[in-house]
Amino acid sequence: MSLEQIQKLSDEEICIKVAELRGLTVQECVHRPGEYYVWSEERNKQLALNDDNPEIPFDDGMMVLPNYPQDLNAMHEVEMSMNHGQRETFRFQLYRVLAVMDACSPNVTGDAVHATARQRAIAFVMATNTGGEK
Repeated sequence: MSLEQIQKLSDEEICIKVAELRGLTVQECVHRPGEYYVWSEERNKQLALNDDNPEIPFDDGMMVLPNYPQDLNAMHEVEMSMNHGQRETFRFQLYRVLAVMDACSPNVTGDAVHATARQRAIAFVMATNTGGEK
């Protein structure tokens, strides 16, 4: 996906994309449309191996999908989970997002500190989306 395509995504679509790129399984709540839950690949394996084990609660390890485009704390967790190489790619993409979204800014690299959660989420998608524009 190109930067322009990602910028057109809704917050909900970006939330789901970030979670999937982090390796989380995303599922919409059956009883509350628009609410999503996520769990790790490790949890998927545990459920598959212990399908009939009543001692493992189904909702163990599940959490509500973080609102990545609106929550700087959630994006901080995403950034902290990256290795050095991923962080460098993320920073490059963040500068790119800031340059496009705030074209009048004379100091794009300094402005990265003030990037919104949505700008950070878009940069993360750009940095980790293997089919994305580099």
